[in-house]
Amino acid sequence: MRSALEARHGGANARLAATVDETLGRNVVPSEIERGIEANQQLLSPVYRDAFSQARPYDITAITHDLDRSIQTLRGDAQRALHRVRGMLNVNGQDVVSNDPRVVFQTRQAIDGVLATEANPKVISALTETRQMLDDALTRAVPRIKEADAAYAELARQRQALQRGQSVLDHGRAAPRPSELAAEVQKGALPQGMQIGPSAVPLRLSQGARAEVDRILGSNANDIARLNKLVKSDGDWNRARLSQLFGQEKADRLFQVLDNELQFAKTRDVVTRNSETARRQQHIADLGGTEDPNFARNAYAAGGTSGAVRAAGVRLVDRLANSIMGGRREAANVSLADAMVSNRTALVDAIAQAQRTGQNPALVEALTKSLLLGSGTSGAR
Repeated sequence: MRSALEARHGGANARLAATVDETLGRNVVPSEIERGIEANQQLLSPVYRDAFSQARPYDITAITHDLDRSIQTLRGDAQRALHRVRGMLNVNGQDVVSNDPRVVFQTRQAIDGVLATEANPKVISALTETRQMLDDALTRAVPRIKEADAAYAELARQRQALQRGQSVLDHGRAAPRPSELAAEVQKGALPQGMQIGPSAVPLRLSQGARAEVDRILGSNANDIARLNKLVKSDGDWNRARLSQLFGQEKADRLFQVLDNELQFAKTRDVVTRNSETARRQQHIADLGGTEDPNFARNAYAAGGTSGAVRAAGVRLVDRLANSIMGGRREAANVSLADAMVSNRTALVDAIAQAQRTGQNPALVEALTKSLLLGSGTSGAR
C-alpha cells in the first residue's frame, strides 16, 4: 500500500497539468504573445505611410499658443513636460512652428512614450490634454490615419489585457474584485474608435490568467497545500474570477481536482510517516500472532518445572506447525495484498472522500486500519 500511495503521488503533477489543459485551455507563454503583438504593430507601418501620402499641411499655431499660455502658468514637472512638447512642434533647429502632419504624429508618439511610465498626476493631466489636441489635428490633416490608429490601439489594448490577466489571481490591492473583473471583460469586448467587430481583450485576459495558473503550478506542484492556497485563496474571489474568464463549470472542475489531490496528499502523509516497525507489529497483531519473549518464564510461574517442559513442547510443536503452514500463510497474504493493490486507487479515493465529507467516521477508521495494515491513519480524519 505504501508503494501504491507513492506511485499515485508521483502522478499528481501530470494529473493537475492535464486538468488545467482540459479546463483552462492550452498553456501560453506571455512573452511569446507579446512578441506577436509587437510584430503585428510593426506591420501597420505601411498603413501609416499610405495614410500620410494623402496628408496636407496643417496649421497648428492654435495648439502651440495654448501650450505657451499653459507653460507660463504651470510650475514643476508639468511645466517642464509641456515645454519639451512645445519644442518638438517646431521646425528642427528653428524657432518656427511646423505645419507638417508628420511632426504632429511623431510628437503624439513621444507623448505616448512619456505617459507609459509617468506617475505624476499633474504631468499626466497636462500631457493627456495636449495629446488630445494633437490627435484632433491629425484627424483633420490625415483623414485615413484613424484606420491605422484603430488597429494599433486594438493591439495595444490586447497587450495590456495580457498583462492584466496575469494579476487577476493576486491577493494585493491592485488585484481586481470579481465585480471589477466582470466589468473589464464586458467593456473589453466592445470595439473602440473605428475598429470593426468585437475586441480580443477578453481572450488576452484569459490567456494571462492561464499563464499565471501554469506559473503557480510549476513553482509549487510538489506542495499541494500551498498550490491550493495560491490558486483558490482563502475566499471565493479566485473561483469567481476564473468563472468569469473560463466559465463556472470549468472553474468548479479545476477546484474539485485540487481538493481531491489535497485530501489524498494528507492521507499519504499520515500513512508514510509511520515507522516500518509499528506497521509490522500491528500487522502481526491483526493476523492474530504474538511475540512474547517471556513465554517460557510465564509458563514456569504458572505450572512449575512441568509447566515449563510442557510450554517448551508446545512451542516446539508450534514451530513445526508454523514451518509446515508458513507457505500456505504466505500464499494467503500474497493473495490478500494482490487484492488490495488491484483496487488501491478506488479504495484510497473512497476513504479520502469519506474523510472529506465526515460520513461514518467509525467505518472510515475500520477500513483504513485494515486496508493499510495498521498504518495509523486516524490522524487524517
